[in-house]
This record gives sequence, structure tokens and C-alpha cells, in this order.
Amino acid sequence: MYGNWEDSLDYDLSFGTSARHLHMNAVEHEGFVFVGYSGCPANWGFNPIASELLGEKPVRMKPIAADLEAAFLEYRRKKTQIDRKHERALARLNASTVSRRDTSYRQQLKTLIEKQKSEIAEAKKPMAGISSSAKFSRLHADTQKTSGLKREVLRLNRERLLETIQQSGAANHQLVIVTHERTPWRYLGHASLHMFGHRHGFSDHIYKGTRYLNVSVLDDPITARPRNKRRWSYEDCRNINGGNYVIVEMGCSGIEAVKSVAVQREYEEWAPLKNRFVEGLECIPEEKIYV
Repeated sequence: MYGNWEDSLDYDLSFGTSARHLHMNAVEHEGFVFVGYSGCPANWGFNPIASELLGEKPVRMKPIAADLEAAFLEYRRKKTQIDRKHERALARLNASTVSRRDTSYRQQLKTLIEKQKSEIAEAKKPMAGISSSAKFSRLHADTQKTSGLKREVLRLNRERLLETIQQSGAANHQLVIVTHERTPWRYLGHASLHMFGHRHGFSDHIYKGTRYLNVSVLDDPITARPRNKRRWSYEDCRNINGGNYVIVEMGCSGIEAVKSVAVQREYEEWAPLKNRFVEGLECIPEEKIYV
């Protein structure tokens, strides 16, 4: 079953005789029937329904949104400078004024306020230019349309999943539903077990007779320093994959045990840093076998 990171994988790709792609397939194994679908609204990849409704190139706002964010941050920086300059000018005016009721003081104060407003309006122009551009308006409209289509893709995949479950003829106690994102109960065909992920954090609970298992969080990088090096810098540090995985033991009577297992985090030559993570570092040599 593919998630939002497997967007480049073909749906007919073979992983060998011991693996099966669950997308809209009912796969029987050891008395259980596994059914699922691939993709999720975050990234549908080559999901057939998504390809039909969204096309091969869904609209993305990221580049223009990044430009707008940069313009906004620059505006905030300039506005802060303008406000501080206005405060200093106002302080000088107040210090040199005997009475704030004088016509001269009120005129100078009005001039300062108008100047402040004018400079702020000028600082806003780059940001306003992006948000009012024809390109932004077109992309925003397309994105709104695409968002609606993505919801439709999700609904159709869930309905197709339920059809596949019903066509499998499997009994409720045999059914195991696997999707990347949590699927509402009404689409699960009264399955005994639903395994999912996407929203990181292990959880295990029962709802209307179906056991919901969140088996996500397979990665949780931890930055570590050389344990035996008294003087070190971040260049000496490496990252450790301190994530977890889930073991589900199943037998004739159904689920017998569920256990969330932490991946090895302690190594003899490395000391994890407390509350500090440095992105982009290489992994420790002991874990290069997993890269």
C-alpha cells in the first residue's frame, strides 16, 4: 500500500512473489483477507481515480506561496523599522513642544502620522502586487477547484474500497483493511482490523467492533555527538533513526498481540543531544546499511 511519499511508484510494479500491492485487491493469507487502497489527499501519486479526475499535473501553489511569504516577511521587517522611526520622531516632537494643544504641534503630528501611513503603504506594495496578480488569482481559483476534486477522489476511492470488500466475500473476523490515512468506519465493511498511518503517533483503540491501529512514525531522527570526543562541533555530529515500528501477532482467534517497538537509539560511540536536532546531517556509520 502506497502513501504520499511513494508518488513515483507504478501501481503494477512487482516487489517479488512474497509481496502484493493491496490497491483495490483482496489478498487472502493464513485465513485473513487483506484489502486496501493507495494514496491520500496529501499526494495521490499514480492512483487511477486521481489520474482520471486530476490529470497528471495537479495545480501547486507552493512557488508563488513562497514568494508571497517572503514578501510578507520583508513587509513586516520594513514596518517594524517604520514604526520605530515614527516613535523616535514623535518622542523628539513631544520633547520640543511646550503645549500639545498648539496648532503647530497638531499640524506636525498630523504630518508624522500621514508619513508613517504612506511609508507602510509603500512597503505593502510588493506583497499586494503578488496577491493581486492575474497569475495568483488564476492559481488560487485552480487550487480551489483542485481541492474539490481531491475530496471527490477520496470519496470515490473509499467507495471503491467498500465495493472490493463486499465482492471479496470475506467474513468480518477475517477482514484486515490497510490504507495510508485513517478511513471512516462506514467504508470498512465491519472489518475486525483497520491499520493506517499518515498522522504520526501510535494508537490502538476499538470503535464499533473494528480495531483501529495507527502504525505510523517509522522515522524520528535524533542528532548525536561523538561520545568520546571532549571538544566537538556540529560537523562531528550525525543523525540516528530513533523511530519505531509495530508488531501485530495474529492467530486463528484474530489479533493476539500488538506491540509498538522503538528502533535502537543507543550506540556505544554516540551520545544523543537533548532537545536538539540538526537537519541534513549524515546518519551514523552503524545505520548506513538502512540508507
